[in-house]
Amino acid sequence: MPIKRRPPSSSQINRTSQQVRNASVTNRITTNRITSTSKRRQISNTRKTRAVRQGEISHVLPDSSSRESRREYESRMARPQYFERESINRRKQSMHALIPIILGALLVAAIIFGFVYLKVLDSRVMYNDDALDAVLAEPASGEPYYLLLAGDFAKDGEASETDAVVLVRIDEAANRADVIGIPSNTRISVSDGSNVLLKDVISSSGPAEMVYGLQNLLGIDIAHVMTTDADGFVELVDMLDGVTVVVEDNVVDQDAGDIILSPGRQHLTGEEALYLCRANDYASTDNVRERMVSAVAIGLYHDACNLGTLKYAVSMDRMSKLFKSDMGTREMRSLLKDLKDLRKGELYAASIQTYTASEEGSMYETVDLDNWSEMLERIDAGEEPQVDPLAAIKAVDPASFTVTVNNGGEVVGAATQAGEILTDQGFKVESIGNANMAVYDETLVVYQDMDLADSAEAVVTTLGIGRAIYDPVYYAFNTDVLVVVGNDWDVDSRTIAEAEAAKAISGEGSGDVDAAQDETTQTQETQE
Repeated sequence: MPIKRRPPSSSQINRTSQQVRNASVTNRITTNRITSTSKRRQISNTRKTRAVRQGEISHVLPDSSSRESRREYESRMARPQYFERESINRRKQSMHALIPIILGALLVAAIIFGFVYLKVLDSRVMYNDDALDAVLAEPASGEPYYLLLAGDFAKDGEASETDAVVLVRIDEAANRADVIGIPSNTRISVSDGSNVLLKDVISSSGPAEMVYGLQNLLGIDIAHVMTTDADGFVELVDMLDGVTVVVEDNVVDQDAGDIILSPGRQHLTGEEALYLCRANDYASTDNVRERMVSAVAIGLYHDACNLGTLKYAVSMDRMSKLFKSDMGTREMRSLLKDLKDLRKGELYAASIQTYTASEEGSMYETVDLDNWSEMLERIDAGEEPQVDPLAAIKAVDPASFTVTVNNGGEVVGAATQAGEILTDQGFKVESIGNANMAVYDETLVVYQDMDLADSAEAVVTTLGIGRAIYDPVYYAFNTDVLVVVGNDWDVDSRTIAEAEAAKAISGEGSGDVDAAQDETTQTQETQE
């Protein structure tokens, strides 16, 4: 006999409903899963009845069929927050791991860009000339080396030729640099054995031949070369905010330009610096131009040393278009760093001594190799590379020795004019005549006593031409010094301006210009 169930009481129904409302696990049970018993359940509360029929169970108590403890329940309920926190932490860790990767990628990109950028700059500035690389010498560790600077300052419409040639002797061990100008019409021998003027070498044969000729002529090793033209030089000077130079003399040369420069310390623009390097019309022609070019080079060196690393990097793009070199941008930066260390050391400007010669009517300069050797000896001894060319006159009493002047060339009246110039300066000229043979291309001042070396140099400086030589064997004369005037003497060029300049140098004053002009006219009439 089946047991008849007893329907729940009102208190039981209310308690069950309260437990359902307070349960913590939400779930939905479809209507078709409600048991037949539930369908027949009669609940007085209409809302509760509807909820039961829809199968909505809001909570399941811990002591429900899951049988989990309260701790297990709390742990289970905290898992979504745990997973959310873990997800956030994992994202943060991923970002932290990505930062070095991103920075590394940016660094690699910057390196690649810098490498490509330097390659572009190097392609602009470097010669990439195998012949040039073959003749340049690798500097020996701790030994002095030479840097060759050359400027083709021809302007529009002018023939291309090298106007400025400068050797920079760098001695890092001695903390010293010597900037030595060379006349552009100096003759050198190139690799095929022919003789070429320095000013024509680069345009005709390239920089390698200039390096080859100078190395063989001077017995030196040139490590690097840099060349520029008029436009590049002007822009370089202006980019460095001008250059400061001590100008030796009034500079007025219409062939060089319309600018006029006065003596003294001046800060020059690019155009003014170019004019100074091109000018060659001086009262004294004793390598003034070469000394001025060397002074400009030193001024630019000081300006370049003020370029910091950042400014150098910013300026390099522009500078790479202004000159050519065997060096790339990194090598130039390294060289500039080495040169910066010399700013507190010794820096000298000088000019190599040459004498004038001629061949088939063409005049050229020949390096005085004895004087060059003496210059190197002074440099190695820590002295100035060059004795002041005016010091010979200032230190010598012109009346303390006797002079013979002979004409050894084919220039009529040359000996007479030379004798007059020397006499005007206080020298004791005892004889004027002709040499045995008119075969001398250059003017020589011969002395046979080593104690008279400075006296002979004083004669050379006063005449503004010639070369002093010591020869006790092949020349016979009765005075202390013999002057043999050669074919390099130009009567028309010996103007009153040169005579007045010589007087000023010797400290005797300028005298009366009109009287001097009258004397010059009388001398020319006598020659005729």
